[in-house]
Amino acid sequence: MIETRGTSARALARTAGLSHSTVSAVLDKLDANPDARVEARTLDKIAAALEVDATWLRTGRGEMDNNAQQGPDLQAETRSAVARFFNLPNWAALLRAARALEPTLPDWVWQRLAVAAPVLIAPPSPPSVAELGRYIVRHETPPQ
Repeated sequence: MIETRGTSARALARTAGLSHSTVSAVLDKLDANPDARVEARTLDKIAAALEVDATWLRTGRGEMDNNAQQGPDLQAETRSAVARFFNLPNWAALLRAARALEPTLPDWVWQRLAVAAPVLIAPPSPPSVAELGRYIVRHETPPQ
């Protein structure tokens, strides 16, 4: 699935707001046993990042893209030559710290911010990333 979406486990982890080790462990677990139990929230985050239906990802039933959340084309964004927040060398640390400052912001906010093109005149800080998250929640439409 990752390869068909033109991404990597690391990029998927960044987009889903999960650690690379978590995504790798889930993928290894499911490769070994497709019926293995995986926390629903984790699979929901992975499904949203891959833009596939979460039920399809969990069960293999239904249409892969049926009811998938509409949002940015993460694969196209990943392949783009334009810089993205998730490409910043310290993005994982910035994201963790910003989430700690704004723990009530939904995951879709951080996913949108990850694929946004930064226009920076100074290195981003956790408070500035948290402020961008607050901006997104005020001005963007949540996915359905």
